[in-house]
Amino acid sequence: MTDTVSGAPSVRELLRQYVTVLEELRNRGVLRGSGSPAGDYAELLFSKAFQWQIQRSSVAGFDAVDAAGIRYQVKAKRLTRPNRSRQLSDFKDLDSKPFDQLAAVLFGEEFGVQRAALIPIEVVVREATLVPEAHAWKFSLQDSVWEIPEVHDVSEALRSAEKELG
Repeated sequence: MTDTVSGAPSVRELLRQYVTVLEELRNRGVLRGSGSPAGDYAELLFSKAFQWQIQRSSVAGFDAVDAAGIRYQVKAKRLTRPNRSRQLSDFKDLDSKPFDQLAAVLFGEEFGVQRAALIPIEVVVREATLVPEAHAWKFSLQDSVWEIPEVHDVSEALRSAEKELG
């Protein structure tokens, strides 16, 4: 159904197209869940770039493991014109160090890799802010994160994985 005045697709039709796209991405193995695609896409890119094993969603505290047993928490942030915030989703139980490395990526508005990094848990703990009333830690991927000596820029590796996926 289209808008009779402009000829453009209706809101309902646009939402149906969105659902169809998400379903096709799940069928192709890009997405695992039914939420925002950024996190699942980030997991896929990191796993392709570094041959990590993605864990079942029921595994708490980390998303992937490499051949050496290093545990990775994967987080993504999509930057859009209305929302340029680089704050990642909250971390719970950061004190227990549930992962060894944070694998983080900033996506552009159309999901292109802008920047990506591997960040040791010690850096995340040191740089994150505890929000007691939320029982959570906040961490933001500002450009200064890439200047921290322990942080490894892996932007090119993720861009290569992105190109492989087509």
